Amino acid sequence: MRYFLIILSILFMSAEAQAKPLTTNDFAYGLPINVDGRRAVYSITLPKEVYKNCTRSDLGDIRVFNAHGDMVPHTIRRPKIATEKLTVTESVPFFPLVDEEKIPAGDDLSLMITRNTDGTIIKVDSSKRKTTSETKVNAYLLDMSKIKLFPVNLEFTWRNSGDHFITTVDMKHSNDLANWINLTRKNTLAELEFSGNTIRRTMIQLPRKPRKYIHLSWNAGQQNVEITHIKAVSRPLATMIKREWTDLNPKKSTKDDVILIGFESHAHLPVDALQIKFHEANSILHATILSRDNKEAHWVVRRQAIFYRLKMEAVELNNDMITFPQTSDRFWRLKVLQDGSGIEASRPLPVLQLGWRAHELLFIARGPAPYMLAFGSGQLFNQPGKSSSDMILPALKKEKSHQLITPALIGKQLGLGGDKALKVPSPPKPWKKWILWSVLCIGVAVLAWMARSLYCQMNSK
Repeated sequence: MRYFLIILSILFMSAEAQAKPLTTNDFAYGLPINVDGRRAVYSITLPKEVYKNCTRSDLGDIRVFNAHGDMVPHTIRRPKIATEKLTVTESVPFFPLVDEEKIPAGDDLSLMITRNTDGTIIKVDSSKRKTTSETKVNAYLLDMSKIKLFPVNLEFTWRNSGDHFITTVDMKHSNDLANWINLTRKNTLAELEFSGNTIRRTMIQLPRKPRKYIHLSWNAGQQNVEITHIKAVSRPLATMIKREWTDLNPKKSTKDDVILIGFESHAHLPVDALQIKFHEANSILHATILSRDNKEAHWVVRRQAIFYRLKMEAVELNNDMITFPQTSDRFWRLKVLQDGSGIEASRPLPVLQLGWRAHELLFIARGPAPYMLAFGSGQLFNQPGKSSSDMILPALKKEKSHQLITPALIGKQLGLGGDKALKVPSPPKPWKKWILWSVLCIGVAVLAWMARSLYCQMNSK
């Protein structure tokens, strides 16, 4: 029995040796974190280097160490962003302003604006002379005083007498109709047809909350295009982290007479938007966007859309960016359905632009500073689940989180364990199974020996 206990002790000691605690040398790279030492929880925005060097797409090989080399609790969360769904629309009163240059010389031109007590515009007379068919509307005055929510977009509806048009729009805003400042410039509105496809650009994004009145220039009035309705589109305010963009170089291939353009990001970026960048103007492309995490996985369709870059009368028109649920796939593919950009004629291939928002890392400042964000460990590649301490978030009350969390500063990337730490080790030996089977086998052997000894004693008597 004594030898049996000794064997078990050796096996358990071997198993414990395999479960040694992690150190900073088990990670390829690190980022120093500087804190002021006055708060309990600090936050940082993960830089691109982290996504590039992590071995896991779920960022499970990230740890935070204090100055003593002890790991501290941390968690990773997605950034707070405003919902993509535009929830509320309100009609905007507007008034046309005729082209002053078309008014005959000598006429007494005036701009008479009638407002009520709360500032709402009731009537606008842009000239004492009545407009005729020769006069053109080259501007509009928008009354935003009754818009209650935060408008982020203006959506236009128009009446077009021609086949197509494209125009630029400049907007100024004011609170008193006397002092005007620029709101946004060189916005494009258009209605075009090409190869049976219709392109309509009816929305203008507002960079900030406008003042009570907006003056909108309208060059399309020269083409007899008349605005019939304007809507202000609002959505709830929320903290939004700015989206970053990464360009991917193309690689062309062909399969079953279908043109395929491949891309690789070389990083597990949290992508939620994309755009196609053409090298030449007047390019249009109908394509399907697909992605996958590795070369053995199946392709997943992200979106099918028409991408274009058109230029007409010194005005350039590009399609809106494509959005979809977040993914960390590294491999992307463009499947060409209809080419209008010269790809088939060996023209320059388009570039894929990926839009992503970095995660936020929170950690508890336990132990002495400075702290180290360590990332990129092959040892953690096959471990199940994430290693972040998700108990941090429930502990932070929503109404007091801004008092507990303080942004921290990160330094330049440092080498810790180097590239050798990125190598995924061979699967660990199943020590627990070996120990269990050893115990069972030894137990059976002991029972057999005891039974044989008892049998021999009974026969001898």
